[in-house]
Amino acid sequence: MQDSSYLERIDVSEKTEQLNTLHDMIMRNNKTGFQFNASAGSQYFRVYFKKQIHIGLVQVLTPRSNVKQIRLSYFDEYNQIIKNSELQGWPINYISPFGRKNNALDKLCPNFMFYGIQVDLLQTDPSNSPVHNATLTIHVRNCDGVGGRIPPCAETNIMYPQNLETYKFLSSGCSSDMTQAYENLPGENCQEKNPAILIKFQQPNLAYISTIEYQREYGQYPGNVRQIEAIFFDANNSIIFDEITGEPIRWISSENKPIISGDFQDVRGLILKVLKTDNDTNAQRIRVIMNGCYSAVKLGTYIIPEPRTTRVGVTIVSSCPNPIDLMANPSGKILSMTLNGEVIPDLNSISSASSGLTAKTGDKLQTWTIVTNLIDTVTSIGLVNSPNVIGPIQYKLHNTFHAVSEITGNYTGQIVPIYAKNIRQIVITTNIPTTDNQPPKNLKLILNGCFKQEQLRTIPQIEERISTTTSVVSCLKTNILTRTNMQQFSSPAAPLSDFSRAYANMRGEDLTNAPYKIYMFFNNDICVSDVLVQVTAPGRSTSNVAQIEVSYKTSDGSDLKSANGSPIVLQSPVNNPTVTEIPLRCNIQGINVTILGTTDQKPPSFVRLIVDGCYGPLITILPPSNIFTTTPPSSMIGKDFVLKINLVSRMTILFPGSSTGVPSCTKPIEMTRSNDSYFSSIIVDGVSYLKAPYPTSFVMKTPTMKIQFATFQPATITSVSILNPNESQITSMIAETDYNVNNSTNLDGLRVNFQPNVDFNTHIIITLKTTMANATFPKTIQLAIYGCGQPSLPVTKAQIEPVETTTKVNIIGTTIVQSISCLKTNILTRTNMQQFSSPAAPLSDFSRAYANMRGEDLTNAPY
Repeated sequence: MQDSSYLERIDVSEKTEQLNTLHDMIMRNNKTGFQFNASAGSQYFRVYFKKQIHIGLVQVLTPRSNVKQIRLSYFDEYNQIIKNSELQGWPINYISPFGRKNNALDKLCPNFMFYGIQVDLLQTDPSNSPVHNATLTIHVRNCDGVGGRIPPCAETNIMYPQNLETYKFLSSGCSSDMTQAYENLPGENCQEKNPAILIKFQQPNLAYISTIEYQREYGQYPGNVRQIEAIFFDANNSIIFDEITGEPIRWISSENKPIISGDFQDVRGLILKVLKTDNDTNAQRIRVIMNGCYSAVKLGTYIIPEPRTTRVGVTIVSSCPNPIDLMANPSGKILSMTLNGEVIPDLNSISSASSGLTAKTGDKLQTWTIVTNLIDTVTSIGLVNSPNVIGPIQYKLHNTFHAVSEITGNYTGQIVPIYAKNIRQIVITTNIPTTDNQPPKNLKLILNGCFKQEQLRTIPQIEERISTTTSVVSCLKTNILTRTNMQQFSSPAAPLSDFSRAYANMRGEDLTNAPYKIYMFFNNDICVSDVLVQVTAPGRSTSNVAQIEVSYKTSDGSDLKSANGSPIVLQSPVNNPTVTEIPLRCNIQGINVTILGTTDQKPPSFVRLIVDGCYGPLITILPPSNIFTTTPPSSMIGKDFVLKINLVSRMTILFPGSSTGVPSCTKPIEMTRSNDSYFSSIIVDGVSYLKAPYPTSFVMKTPTMKIQFATFQPATITSVSILNPNESQITSMIAETDYNVNNSTNLDGLRVNFQPNVDFNTHIIITLKTTMANATFPKTIQLAIYGCGQPSLPVTKAQIEPVETTTKVNIIGTTIVQSISCLKTNILTRTNMQQFSSPAAPLSDFSRAYANMRGEDLTNAPY
């Protein structure tokens, strides 16, 4: 309760104790506490968080106050008390034992998301006496137990050079460049006992961090750091200060375990300091590990839109402000279903109005796979209605990028909140047999979220669109008005404010000096779909803004103009402060908003803005058939000219049933034994095969074997299996693709079926192990990879001409072909290459020689 970076607002039931600002409430809570009148009815604290956090301990301190018992409840995103549907809708709450020290409620691990809490003051000593000096403390920590922490991503170590802008010692006695201060490296030494290290992430990216660790143990390079301290920089690159003391907030590890755990969100950077070492010696073998998520640029799925005649057309995926019941009408949303191995033809059998779906086999819900059209957002999911299915129930939601969101429900009927985007497949499983050992009965799915019906397209439709559309700009629609995107966000009507409270879902800014103008300038070009004032927000006061006017600026600060040369100025409807662009308006870097009117004719208050659109640079696709022509002057006809021809990389378009630009794999082949060659290299236990013919079986000489496959072109992989599982004596197989890792054992046939198929994959790494005591070596392994791809083709001279060339052309007609431009980018990538090798590194497949990789060592001259 001293770190305002977590807190949005603190309310108390005693109106005379409610102060105007969050800072004042924090100061009062920590200095004198709050006084409550016993005759005023219920007495409580309400605390609203800026973001979802994990709480392990809540207290009202004693003997400072006379409170003897408290009750804790949780708020959902609409600031409503979260209730338990299984207990007739009673609130979910925790009550402290009477008279417990500090009224402590600890080891809290709710298995649901929450956005705030209410702490009721139930009893005092003496009974019914007024509450005095009530001081609330909330401790943020990662907790174990039922429910536990719900991480926002698949957490991993994010301490890598490519993620960091700065990684250096701040202490004069340390001169290292920190190249060895990463996980499983020798570490860095310092001639000081308490060195400090500055770490900053690459701009504009931020990090979510759950643990920070100095790695003590690593082979022959043990470290000696025993205790550490961390100070954090927020998203605005400012140190986070204690509201009470004015000093930086310091997170300190336990004395003999240099690990700091917490819930650190939107981190721009941090300062780590060594507090203690073994035997009070100089710090040695420093290595830093951070587990969490790093917000580097993510992949996007680009959909070719309907053609536009006025401006460039854009198909966008919206956010989900108003979730709906997606199963009220499954038609158009579900493409196929498989329940315990049986294909379900009736897709409406799980609609909200149906009696549910019953399996024909199995004594538990082995696998219920639902393949969907693109679902923009899923906000909650739950298995309901079944009388014999027992939890826990595992839900896996696969998105278009092959990432998986996983969550568990404890019982049938529980609706579990989740936030998952761009969903293509849902897999539901249980591990416990049904109550009657019969197949699962009357299964119904509750699925809430947002779905945009897309027109199904065939290949001819796509070809026609290419021939009629001038260009295609694609992006994911989102609110792009965020701190990290902004160069300027200010208003002369609020001269003393940094406008940090005017972002979505924040408190909002009050404007005092007319005219009421707001200036936004982004760090990059943008495309705009909507500019609006967010009138209502969860837990916030309502803004009185009724109408706005919007104009735009280009990258040089000049007005964006219409075709007739006049500046573009748009007004929203009265009583709806939203300006909508259909289609998106692009080539914008600045937005000016003028507030024209308010609902109460008073100055604008609680102003929060949202800009929905796309944050550049965007991808513009120029189809090959899209050639612009013009008539040349008559003086050019019949004469020779030299034209410079820029060759543009071939365009990837979407095929029906594919989200990644590759055709659907309806008839997979065994790629490892095909007459065509799909692989550019195969590496068997470090031995490289770089040219066909490649081996079709593999000799295993030790209990562990690794085989690496690289495809010529991105391929779709459907399954991997061992064809001779008994003779091979293999006990486990790990199949690693570009996107995930799957395991199989001899108990399930040494086969991995990818559900969904792994599209746009370039590498497969198979690790085989045997733990059989009687295993014999060497042995032959028959390994099969099934999928669809593009085999290699013979290389002709025409295929390897320089990218830029000139040719002599005689103009004999009345048209000239104009040049087609493309986005400049690094095209030396695995997916583009037929060959990338060096005779100076004969044993290498050169996979480490691409940008930002480790690099290759050349040994044999000439290089």
